[in-house]
Amino acid sequence: MLTVIGEALVDVVSRNGAEPRAHVGGSPMNVAVGLARLGQDVQFLGRYGQDDYGHRVVEHLRGNGVALPFEPDTRPTSVAQATVGEDGSATYDFQLDWSLDVTPERIDELLDGTTLLHVGSIGAMLEPGASVVVDAVERARRTALISYDPNCRPSIIPDSSDARARAEQIVGLSHVIKASDEDLLWLYPHRTVEDTARAWLKAGARLVVVTRGAMGPWALSRGTGRDGVSGAGRARHRGGHRGCRGLLHGRPAFRARGPRDPGRLRRDLHRGAGCGRGARAAALRGRGLRRHRLALRRGPAHARGPAHGLLNLLPRRGTTNPDERNSAMYDRHPYADLPELPEFTLTSTDVRDGESLATPQVSGIMGAGGQDVSPQLSWSGAPEGTQSYVVTVFDPDAPTPSGFWHWCLSNIPADVTELATGAASNPPQGAVKQRNDGGTDEYLGAAPPAGHGPHRYIVCVTAVDVPALEVDESSSPAVVNFNLFSHALGRAFLTPVYEVE
Repeated sequence: MLTVIGEALVDVVSRNGAEPRAHVGGSPMNVAVGLARLGQDVQFLGRYGQDDYGHRVVEHLRGNGVALPFEPDTRPTSVAQATVGEDGSATYDFQLDWSLDVTPERIDELLDGTTLLHVGSIGAMLEPGASVVVDAVERARRTALISYDPNCRPSIIPDSSDARARAEQIVGLSHVIKASDEDLLWLYPHRTVEDTARAWLKAGARLVVVTRGAMGPWALSRGTGRDGVSGAGRARHRGGHRGCRGLLHGRPAFRARGPRDPGRLRRDLHRGAGCGRGARAAALRGRGLRRHRLALRRGPAHARGPAHGLLNLLPRRGTTNPDERNSAMYDRHPYADLPELPEFTLTSTDVRDGESLATPQVSGIMGAGGQDVSPQLSWSGAPEGTQSYVVTVFDPDAPTPSGFWHWCLSNIPADVTELATGAASNPPQGAVKQRNDGGTDEYLGAAPPAGHGPHRYIVCVTAVDVPALEVDESSSPAVVNFNLFSHALGRAFLTPVYEVE
């Protein structure tokens, strides 16, 4: 059973003196309907009155196969009245009653058997009902995946600091978050959207999906870089905000038995998101919530529902068609099956997540026209108890069973939190240089085979709980990482890419 908690309301629109038109709405209610249309068993926990508007809400939900455990109450159904003037401007009047008269025991009873709980929008921010929502999330989180969409409404909750505090409370309890770039900029006007997404990952989320209207969505998950649509995909996207609302319907359609069922979660994330007829579809694919890819492809002309037209462009490892290799990166992430560790911050003036490596970080030794210069790296926020660091660069997409290690520097003293550009040739005192897979003991730049598609170069800084691992210059990067299995406290990642046409 999938459960959605939140508001149901009726939008009443008056335009140029014409007869007002009423439409059943409410972000959480729309998610419940979308899930039901995807064939999921869904229950909606919200309130609505015994008036005509309430009857419309009930008819709409039940007509789409959504279960309604709560009966209509005697209070008026919530209404959002919009008056559109001749110049197209609109004024709004909200008559909202968001409360849930339900005991904690009844909430436990309703959540029994729930594998996913979705919350958000007004229902998660407006009291007195917001407290019930938070309590339900805390209760369900032990056994269910938590999905959250802040869907901020400044006209209803104008205090961004209050909204931010309420959002952060649920962010810390959520596994999957979908938010628009407008939401994040309103909540955090003094930092970038990507910085906020990363902060929410650190707060506890496993996956953050950010929608950007016609520009298409992108996502961040633990242990990976940023994934998003290509420039061409953005240019052809016409769905805008409405086109991407399929993320709300497809994203929570996970049949996982809670957050620790990566097998099912992988399959259901693969179904991820659907957009409307003729629009683009964003597909999330990964193992658990730590490996994912975003790809876009036009849906078939006959597409009807929000999940139709969702097609997978992602080649599996072993694909030999170069065109398929170029369409998307491989779906394997080498750290996904290791014990999950806290992440800290890694930045660089030379390399960026998802961006192509510059010439200095490409290989000259291997004939790719580069300079084999190690990138500048800075890190902060390592876990308490860190006594040393290990820095590695690994290509999991190399045409070998074991990938390709480009750089390994171990036993870096704990007081070192930055490596200058080219530090592989002159490492900090006490650090130990290991041989890379090309046979040198310094940094070996990128040199993927021509036509093999884009390769990822995973830069990883690992915090270690001992001053020095029992390794030396003769130890391979694989041996170093074997030792890290018992001593790693946390990791920080950057994942640039490189391709030779």
